[in-house]
Amino acid sequence: MSSRYLDDKLDELRGGATNLIIANDEGSICDEGAEKLAKVIERNTTLIGLSLNGVHDVGDAGVEKLAKALERNTTLQRFALESCTISDAGVQKLAKALEGNTTLRESLQIKYCKLGDMGMESLANMLEHNTTLAGLELSCSQISDVGKEKLIKAVERNTTLQLFTTAGSFTQAQDDKLMSAGFWEHPQGGWLRGERKLGSSSYQEFIKAHG
Repeated sequence: MSSRYLDDKLDELRGGATNLIIANDEGSICDEGAEKLAKVIERNTTLIGLSLNGVHDVGDAGVEKLAKALERNTTLQRFALESCTISDAGVQKLAKALEGNTTLRESLQIKYCKLGDMGMESLANMLEHNTTLAGLELSCSQISDVGKEKLIKAVERNTTLQLFTTAGSFTQAQDDKLMSAGFWEHPQGGWLRGERKLGSSSYQEFIKAHG
């Protein structure tokens, strides 16, 4: 772990940063570093967006500490995990922490991680309880049709989700369920709920989420 790199990031947080990106090409943190980050996030009142991008040494133990911090944090609205070594166990802890969360409103991204059906089931359960999350982006190839079906059922019941993506495609029957729930498939990928036109708020959310 590069302690200097992590210390600099923690100083950014203490200095009032609203968006924090921790990337593997700039330094590295491990589960121990994630625990230190979590302790600062618990008490932080300025952070809105947090992204761990390609931090391969952060696994389930580190994500569990961050999940507990999210239960106490009152400002974070966007959280992204990309190319981390978390498995279903870590995702389950994160999903449980977000069931009653009302702060993380904009988006949750879990991309290129080891997310399988058990993790997907946990996220589906989270969606059935969470009443504020607007965006969910999943890019994980180990999700089966069974896992996707559980997600779709949860999306049908959820009334706040406006955008979500997954790896791979859905069956026609699954597509029909999504459309019945008010979603439409964007040509660039992803499902959006709302007006089907380029100037709509749903389209703007899509652009914001996918950059």
